[in-house]
Amino acid sequence: MTTNSPHSEAQQAASRANGAKSRGPITAEGKRNSSLNALTHGLSASAVLLDGEAPEAFESLKSSLRAELDPRTECEAHTVNLVITAVWQLHRLMEIETAATNAQIRLQPDGFAANRAAAAFTQMADTSRVLDLLNRYQSRYDRQFHRALNRLERLRKVPPLVPLPTDEKLPNEPDISLKQMDTEPRLPVLSDHQPVVPDIPAVDPTPPLPLTNAPLRHRDNRAVAPPSSTFSLYSFGMWKLLPLAMAVSLAGAQVTVYDGARLLLKSGEPAIPRGSILVRDGRIVAAGQNVKVPRNAQHVNLTGKTVMPAMINVHLHIGYEGFTSWGAQNYTPENVLDHLQRQAFYGIGATQSVGSSPTGASLLFQTNQRAGKFASASRFLFMPGMAPPHGGPDETLMKGTEVTHAVYEVTTAEEARAAVRGMAAKKISNVKIWVDDRRGTYPRMTPEVYNAVIDEAHRHHMLVQAHAIALADQKAVVRAGADVLVHTVAAEKLDDEYLALLREKKPWWTPVMGLGDRSEICNEEEFFTQTLPRTTIADIRARFCAAPSPAAVNREAMLAWNFPRMIEAGARLVLGTDAGIFNRYSFGWADHHELARYVQFGLTPTQAITAATRAPAELLGLRDMGTLEAGKSADFIVLDADPTEDLRNLRKIAAVYLGGKKLDREALLAKWKKAGE
Repeated sequence: MTTNSPHSEAQQAASRANGAKSRGPITAEGKRNSSLNALTHGLSASAVLLDGEAPEAFESLKSSLRAELDPRTECEAHTVNLVITAVWQLHRLMEIETAATNAQIRLQPDGFAANRAAAAFTQMADTSRVLDLLNRYQSRYDRQFHRALNRLERLRKVPPLVPLPTDEKLPNEPDISLKQMDTEPRLPVLSDHQPVVPDIPAVDPTPPLPLTNAPLRHRDNRAVAPPSSTFSLYSFGMWKLLPLAMAVSLAGAQVTVYDGARLLLKSGEPAIPRGSILVRDGRIVAAGQNVKVPRNAQHVNLTGKTVMPAMINVHLHIGYEGFTSWGAQNYTPENVLDHLQRQAFYGIGATQSVGSSPTGASLLFQTNQRAGKFASASRFLFMPGMAPPHGGPDETLMKGTEVTHAVYEVTTAEEARAAVRGMAAKKISNVKIWVDDRRGTYPRMTPEVYNAVIDEAHRHHMLVQAHAIALADQKAVVRAGADVLVHTVAAEKLDDEYLALLREKKPWWTPVMGLGDRSEICNEEEFFTQTLPRTTIADIRARFCAAPSPAAVNREAMLAWNFPRMIEAGARLVLGTDAGIFNRYSFGWADHHELARYVQFGLTPTQAITAATRAPAELLGLRDMGTLEAGKSADFIVLDADPTEDLRNLRKIAAVYLGGKKLDREALLAKWKKAGE
């Protein structure tokens, strides 16, 4: 066989030999990921842009829409690329129309601007073919845009891609609903953190609708405002009203620029001494220096301030704390919201309740929070817990979880696997296990069971948090493949075997040391006491502020030895507090105490901030949090001083923004002070 290849026979033979060796992705999952990655990154600016168009503007639009529409399959990624292309082309048409109109206006006699514009539009409508051509292209791209959106919503309703949670009770599954919370029908859930309300009205692609009316939908059913600079007036013949309509459209967009602050956009990267963050409809459009700001943007002057991403707590216990009481009687939507507001007050943008929140009630709360039914608060995340019967949570937490049936009790490997499959069917992406026996006082989870949990969870792409306090238990769960270690070994020094295992596995690690520390309430610092009732403060100081015991001194020495060695061995640090069990270590300010401990044991302030922002966002898959960049949610803290210079500056909070909205910290503080009188 002859070919027209410019290469020699030897070169072609070598190429064929190399090709035979290169097999590419082997598994179905690997092939799917490879294909999705190619689609995600395959829409290049060079394939779409014309000469003179700004690649950075296109990349910003692409990042923003991908973050909003969040494609998860090859088909969804291809469809989102069609949406991006259509939006960019509609934007281009607007610029062409503006240029053509300005050229016609310049030909008009001098006079009032409105008169010149009216004359120009009249003449263009009567004699020019430009608007007719633009109109045809406008209709074409409108149809592409709406068809792509319809296709995306249809794809997300296909059962194999979006399995609905089963209503059948699985073996050993706890009762997952509370009467005071389960007041609405259970809803299908597309992911652990992003529930979706069913029956989304479809968009009718004919006749073409104005782009500003198109109901884009994220996976959590949150409406996404389309770009405000593009809309369809041509099909209505409203030539003379076009300048006014453009002004109204731009003025109606919620565009705010935060100017003049020192920006910590990504912890670990150099700060921007003076920059801007442009926010539209709760999302960051651009952040950095020399940000192009629309004329209609509202300006917030942050000169002299420092801005950093909102923090993320991966481990605490929501719902039971009442500050003057504790128990399941406090577990209501109102109390869950109160705890999340306390977290937000101290700059925590997302909060994960671990192992102690009842599944059905938690899914319902997430759905309602995403639907905007609650006041602004930290984003609520949760994971179920698994333990042997009458094991797991400590004696205090168990008083609540036994009533709410929050813990899945399992005895055998098959029961454990069935429970994990039930969680996966509900699109829950994390699970906690308690493996120790609390110094011989609890039943221990057997290796057979926790190995089954970890294996089954990983089969369903779920992560496993493992509660383990003793060195032997931490070795066992790390060796078994647990993804996240909870707690710090505080009774014995880490040995070389364990450090070698950490270097090999590199698990995530949340030390949660503060619950055993002397309470910050003992120090009479307002930052910590301001949110608590007076009676609670008095009780804590009377009971828990004595001089450290010899056991506490030994514990401190062991923490100082073990903490830096965990870090040096490769354990990946993420912020967690265990708050919610005792009022002496409470929501929001406990996070600041925990971070201070990291620095005390050798980390830099920047490393501590990374453990509270970028690292937990990566662990939890929160792609719209952790950093401040285009496409991310506008969740950030405004500080009066730079925390990278002194971590205590993180306590100098001037403002907290969640989804681009300023949290009313003054009103929250007034509410708590009134309740605590």
